[in-house]
Amino acid sequence: MRFELSRRFWFHASLMTLAAAGILTAAFFWLRGESFDRAKWHEAAQDPNIHRNEMADDLLRRSKIIGEDREEIDKLLGTPTRTDYFSTMCDYVYWLGPERGLIRIDSEWLCLRFDGRKVVGARIVRD
Repeated sequence: MRFELSRRFWFHASLMTLAAAGILTAAFFWLRGESFDRAKWHEAAQDPNIHRNEMADDLLRRSKIIGEDREEIDKLLGTPTRTDYFSTMCDYVYWLGPERGLIRIDSEWLCLRFDGRKVVGARIVRD
């Protein structure tokens, strides 16, 4: 009886460990988001149904844009969105899509600040 109980315990413990590992692996890939893709970013500028939120997260996470000059940003991200939003805190803004979450009232924007020709600040803001 004791041998059977121990065997059953280890079987269930192993099963639970495998299930937890599977859930953690799936969550990692699901939460990782979409990688920055220059072609898709430019396509999204013309199609409001394509959202750039996760691509912007990846861009900021990998710090590809801090220190770049305006010409490089123009090539990489294209023409900034024309808006007066954030004009006091951003030199360039790009509309990313509706804010993430259950209630999507506002939009998310990529806000870039320049010091002369170089990017010195980049963050995601909401209107």
